[in-house]
Amino acid sequence: MNISETTEIGACLDATTETIGLLTDLLREEAEAVRGHDMVLVSTLQQRKTSLSQLYERQIDILRKRSAEVTALGRDRLAPLATSRERLSIALTANLRALDTAKHAAQRMFNIISESVRRCAGGVDSYSPAGRSNIGTGGACVSVALDSTL
Repeated sequence: MNISETTEIGACLDATTETIGLLTDLLREEAEAVRGHDMVLVSTLQQRKTSLSQLYERQIDILRKRSAEVTALGRDRLAPLATSRERLSIALTANLRALDTAKHAAQRMFNIISESVRRCAGGVDSYSPAGRSNIGTGGACVSVALDSTL
């Protein structure tokens, strides 16, 4: 679906509508994978999502540059594109909500684990470099990191 500047505007419009449909389906699939905690599937969808997003951006750029020709097609011819864009917007909103929810859940879990480690650290018998027991002194801090990329 590589569209050049010389492509007929109707074909550009149809290809863009098709790309929007593919991107919408992918966003829905990703949101379901996130809700189902299937991060392997989420990872595998990333390359396709990037490629489709870049293609969509190029197609929209062509349509913007040729806006007079697009407008001349008339409302009936543009209706499928408008409908597809509305569906994409809804899917994108749901996708972002699912990703945000997963991110906040991971952050809450990290906070719970971090707090538990802090509470337990005071009762663990650890030793200083000089060989002295640190029991009851809070011991050394435990470093924990969270990968917040989804």
